[in-house]
Amino acid sequence: CIRDRNTFCFVCGKFEISKLRRKMSDTCINIYRECYEGVLSSQDDTFASDSICCSYYNMLRRWSETKNNKLLKYRSPTIWSIPQSQEDCYFCNTVVEGFNAKTKSRISYSINSSV
Repeated sequence: CIRDRNTFCFVCGKFEISKLRRKMSDTCINIYRECYEGVLSSQDDTFASDSICCSYYNMLRRWSETKNNKLLKYRSPTIWSIPQSQEDCYFCNTVVEGFNAKTKSRISYSINSSV
């Protein structure tokens, strides 16, 4: 893949600027597994992002304190799969260059079978 996969959130799949991203820590992964009952899609594989956006990180943290599912913005996380070709790569086909915190809402995300 020609793009940096870590500019995308592992959970929601959206682009996030660097100051609003966190690396998936062991604590975060454990909360994620508990929240989604053990489901952790391919986080250990090289094609999935190792980053999580701050909004989802905070949401998981609040959920771990209360176990209230109403706090979850996403009922199911993004499930990543290995792209069969570069044409099927979510990261390659989602152009994020030139976007910033104010303009990221205009990003057109790729729809393909690897997500």
